[in-house]
Amino acid sequence: AGLMALQGFSMGLNLFAVGPITPLMIDHFGVNNSSAGLLTSIVFLVHIVFAIPLSLLVGRVGLKLIISLGALIVSTTVLSFAATNSFTLLLVLRGISGMGFLLLFPAIGPLFMQWFRPKELPLVNGIFMLSVSLGLATSSFLVAPVSEAIGWEMALSVLGSVSMLSTVAWFFFGKTRPVLSN
Repeated sequence: AGLMALQGFSMGLNLFAVGPITPLMIDHFGVNNSSAGLLTSIVFLVHIVFAIPLSLLVGRVGLKLIISLGALIVSTTVLSFAATNSFTLLLVLRGISGMGFLLLFPAIGPLFMQWFRPKELPLVNGIFMLSVSLGLATSSFLVAPVSEAIGWEMALSVLGSVSMLSTVAWFFFGKTRPVLSN
């Protein structure tokens, strides 16, 4: 549950991180507000297009592989430092990261059903959602001051590196197992 809480926290860190620093990106890239708004909405536009096809993979591919792939894809935001001169690259990285969310979220439920008894599921689901919310809140108040200190590109990459660390932790310690008996 701790591994998935770390995954949830890191997903939350990256989901709306661009919001507080959008004015910096508008100035840097010289884009308008509508274009800058795509940096957040691209994640959800990707969800609209790929939600059903990627969710269907959960039942056809092993959970370990789906979660590993999803976590790795979410971690693409670690490459934000490379988007210094390319708004399009930053937009693509955010979209790709959104696809990772689509792989992870539908896999969490089946994974928890393997790990925990039915009476424990509400608690671990709550812990997971709490960790996502903590990630959202943390990035909302940290990304602006960190951006001022090291630049917005590096700030987004630092948040992406938390995702990469949680991915590495999953690679080493994550496991699936047969369904528990009651």
